[in-house]
Amino acid sequence: FIDFSDGKALMLYNSEWLKPLNYIELLREVGACFSVNNMLRAECYKQRMEKGLSFLEFNYMIMQSYDFYYMFQHYGCNMQFGGDDQWSNMLGGRELIRRKLGLSEEEAVTLFYKRTIAEGRLPFGRAENGTGRIKKKRMNERFAEWDAR
Repeated sequence: FIDFSDGKALMLYNSEWLKPLNYIELLREVGACFSVNNMLRAECYKQRMEKGLSFLEFNYMIMQSYDFYYMFQHYGCNMQFGGDDQWSNMLGGRELIRRKLGLSEEEAVTLFYKRTIAEGRLPFGRAENGTGRIKKKRMNERFAEWDAR
């Protein structure tokens, strides 16, 4: 169970720091830290290249990496946790922190988990209506089942 009382956990909306960004400045300051060749070697892009990769999708790694970098600087967030489908994006954030702030890889940590999807179900966040929810009746202190119906 996530405890939001007394500032123990925060729910942030990245639009708060992404909307005010100037795209040219972002490309200059953040984009320069990414190699297009390395990005295209990432598994997340290899899979999408077969079906067609939009420019928006291509920029997603940079934006998610910037999220981790921003939260590291402004909120002291030094760990990012997510599914294995986000592996490349999360490593990009750790690398951005290292390059921009001159820190070691140990100062920003990424943890991944293998996503399991029941037969006939879509992964969380990829439901037909684009939403997911937590089934409270199945929650305990350690785990929550995500239901993407």
